[in-house]
Amino acid sequence: MRTPLTLPALAIAAFAAMVLPGQGEVTSENHPTLKRALTEYPEANKDANGSLSLEEYQQLQPGWQMARKNKASAPLLLVRPNGEIVISDFEDNSYRQHGWKTEGQAFNHDLSAGTKMMKRRVGPYAGKYFITTVISSEVDTGRLFSPPFQLELDYLRMTLSGGDLPQQICVNLYLDDELVRSATGRNDDYFEEVAFDVREFRDRLARIEVRDDHSGLWGHLNLDRIFLTSELGDARLINSKPLALDALKGLALTSKARALGALRVENGQLVSDHTPLPDKLLLAINPRRPSTERPPGAVHLIDGEIWRATVGNVTGKELSITGRHFGQRNVPVKRIASMEFIAGSPDDAREPGHLYRTDGEPIPGKIIWVRSKDIAIKCPLGIIPIPRASAQRFVYANPAILPERNRDEVGLMDGTLLFGKTSFAGDQLVIAHEILGELKLDWETVRYLRSNLPELTWLDTLERVVVEAIGPARPPPPPQLLESSSDSHLRAIRIMPYTVLRIPLPTPNTPGTFRAQLAPVPGNSADLKVSVLSGEHLVWSQKITAKSAPFPLSLHLSGAADLTLKVEFASSLSFPCGIDLRDPHVLTMTSPGTVPGPKQQN
Repeated sequence: MRTPLTLPALAIAAFAAMVLPGQGEVTSENHPTLKRALTEYPEANKDANGSLSLEEYQQLQPGWQMARKNKASAPLLLVRPNGEIVISDFEDNSYRQHGWKTEGQAFNHDLSAGTKMMKRRVGPYAGKYFITTVISSEVDTGRLFSPPFQLELDYLRMTLSGGDLPQQICVNLYLDDELVRSATGRNDDYFEEVAFDVREFRDRLARIEVRDDHSGLWGHLNLDRIFLTSELGDARLINSKPLALDALKGLALTSKARALGALRVENGQLVSDHTPLPDKLLLAINPRRPSTERPPGAVHLIDGEIWRATVGNVTGKELSITGRHFGQRNVPVKRIASMEFIAGSPDDAREPGHLYRTDGEPIPGKIIWVRSKDIAIKCPLGIIPIPRASAQRFVYANPAILPERNRDEVGLMDGTLLFGKTSFAGDQLVIAHEILGELKLDWETVRYLRSNLPELTWLDTLERVVVEAIGPARPPPPPQLLESSSDSHLRAIRIMPYTVLRIPLPTPNTPGTFRAQLAPVPGNSADLKVSVLSGEHLVWSQKITAKSAPFPLSLHLSGAADLTLKVEFASSLSFPCGIDLRDPHVLTMTSPGTVPGPKQQN
């Protein structure tokens, strides 16, 4: 393993052209780390000119490093010829380089496997390796800790992407035990530069925590090159402390407004910052919180529901499960798509009639029994008992999700997904559920509530027809439906340039309003033109600059049979590019008060 104080002369020459403008040659007279090194090791100034050059600094021998273990000051880190101080570049193919420590399974593998798997998704990156916390799935969690280092320049920069889950999927900066900066990805794997402004903390000791504390959608991050610099460049700047969990804002989307505030259920009403929401509730999203009580397994139902639970035994035609929100239940096997002894991610393989294992290939066959110690499956080789500890899931069938417009959708913090009629009572959300009966849930356990009303159509539930798709070399990827894990929206339809997308509406000849939040895709680098048509009639068209902030759309539709969305380049081609239509929906015009939203009870 190379030491952090050794840099071959060839590398010094290669970096020579990278000195920051106006800085000139890096020496102890203009760089704080070299100045500190000269104070600690005056013997390193071999030409005795009273100034430590970068070459002299880099030639400090391992013996000097061993001798300084008795010193109380921060370690001397690699300094590049442009003055940057390298905290870590992860080029040793190890999480434990130079004193980094790991906790949990997310960091319990070498970097080469993750780099190989994710390199086409992150875009350009430096060196051979980078960190990713997803290898075979997003289930693994863990933390990675740096040794202490001194904040000797103005900005701590890194290359980052992955999930947007504050305080769960993040890179944190601590001074002593105080969290002072935190960064997340943007629910996108394409790398971007992120910078912590640390000028107010100059010369203090700090440490980094890389945290993966989420095993669901976007439960991973990708990270490369952490270094201190005097230049912000074009990095995304973070210059304030992260909000405490209780201060994080929720989103309430009503028939007339979009409200950001702390959501609570008080006296049978949903309130935002203690103000009752006066209009029909369409969507409410709670800030995601770390779940301390997450059952190890799950049951996926035919209708698309997911119940996080401990999976018990199969007796006759029923499976016993135990869940936090509904206790012990027996579920008819005919209602089950898959029973998951270890809850997996949505992208995990689920081929009907297969038992998936942690230590071998899937086994095709039919379940004979499920007991506390083993599972028996009848396959072409006969009846084979499998130790339960190695079983991941057995798949009975594919879900057949139907967009039933008379059922609301409720997602819970632990990953449970339920459908049913909802209302509020006291300080709880009440769900009238077909199988589980009446469930009363504390609002803090609810991740989101999405209403289904007769006058409301969520566009993600409708058929999407690509009318035109033209690319410079080949057609762009088709529009994608993306599940979000952020607090700003629930789902989005992603559309790439030179795509014309038509969505047939279920209520033709009925006037209505098309609403959505429009946002450039993460890392978007192109100016785009977006147009919306009602039938053949153009209702809106606008240029979206590369760095535009998300903004709301609210457009009147005259009653045509379909809605058409057109995305094209507004200037030169540049990649990545595209738009996300967040939570797009159409509200048809009905008489006020004729249809209630989630019922407000006293």
